[in-house]
Amino acid sequence: KIVGTGPLRESLERQARSNIEFLGWQDDRRVAELYAACQAFLFPGEEDFGIVPLEAQACGCPVIAFGRGGATETVRALGDTTEPTGMFFEEQTTDSLIDAMEVFERNADRFDPRRIMQIAMLMFMGVSLGWGVLLYTDTLELDLSKVIPSVAGPRVAMILVRRNGSEAGMPKLVQESRR
Repeated sequence: KIVGTGPLRESLERQARSNIEFLGWQDDRRVAELYAACQAFLFPGEEDFGIVPLEAQACGCPVIAFGRGGATETVRALGDTTEPTGMFFEEQTTDSLIDAMEVFERNADRFDPRRIMQIAMLMFMGVSLGWGVLLYTDTLELDLSKVIPSVAGPRVAMILVRRNGSEAGMPKLVQESRR
């Protein structure tokens, strides 16, 4: 399934096989549901920070990413750790991506969705984005003062991820003013 729109969509749809579904623009809730339901998130591009792979991990979804750019900072790679959150492929070619997907399938049991969410929370709890602090958690019950004793800045932004039945993986952006 491919989410999003852009100038190449029509061309890509004409080239795609019947097992590829183009969903177009989706709201945040639907994107989170898709992340939570998929086997892995494929990220073949290169960007500075890697926020999209980070969003996928916050929903418990392992990432198969091109091994350059921001993804290398936000994905814990299979082979580099005992608790991977994803893996990399080295060339932006069809063969390299297919090889990575085959390795992923052989190692699928090494990727624990709940642990991926926890690692995302631990790794990025203190990442300053200028407008606040990005947090990931698997519960909507979070006492901020216990997580960050002295929060810098006037606001804290948290992406909270619920993993219970009908709302699995639903992120919710919460902004809370300091008192």
